[in-house]
Amino acid sequence: MQDSIREKLNDLEKENTHFYIVPDYQTDEDGKNIVRLFGHCKVLSGGSGILEHLTLQPRKGVLLAGSCSAATLKQIAAYQQAGHPSYKIDPQKLWEGSVTVAQIVDKIKQYPEEYVLVYSSDEPEHVRQYQKIGKEKIAGLLEDTMSEIAKQLVSDGYRHVIVAGGETSGAVTKKLGYYAFQVGKSVAPGVPLMIPVENKEIRLVLKSGNFGQVDFFERAIAAAKGE
Repeated sequence: MQDSIREKLNDLEKENTHFYIVPDYQTDEDGKNIVRLFGHCKVLSGGSGILEHLTLQPRKGVLLAGSCSAATLKQIAAYQQAGHPSYKIDPQKLWEGSVTVAQIVDKIKQYPEEYVLVYSSDEPEHVRQYQKIGKEKIAGLLEDTMSEIAKQLVSDGYRHVIVAGGETSGAVTKKLGYYAFQVGKSVAPGVPLMIPVENKEIRLVLKSGNFGQVDFFERAIAAAKGE
């Protein structure tokens, strides 16, 4: 039901500058769902009960790393050593279908207060093993997986998406439908915070593999939060 409402809302936003939605609100759960679906809208009016849910509305985020560069591998290690949760995608299991996007998204949602780092980045010798399946096939599969993860999380209320890897960044922005951006503060040389014109509630940080300091991911999270 929420997916169909969200699709209708997206259609309205594309077709109209101004429109009105009048949802029913009888329980606290209704209030949470209203904020989940419409909390990004510029104007909300009605009962004061909705304010509690608006103030509690989280600005959740995710980190997606597809780059296998030396810099990105060090950044992943630093983020893990700092005690943050991470999930490594196994390309073989993904190819075989024993791991799915839905399962990965469920893993991410187990940490609602954290920015989970999802990565396929690996050492060159391991990458060569996976590529025996087919270099372009594996690359395409991983890009599709990362971009679909981003799409599902944004649909579920995640507002901060941080991506390491040029091809992965391109796949993510294309899947999300973002093509024009306002450029914000610098996270690292050549890597700014970006706000999609198509959805100004979203904060993106996109980098190619070798960009950024060792603590890049924590810097990017702080920038997305406006700290």
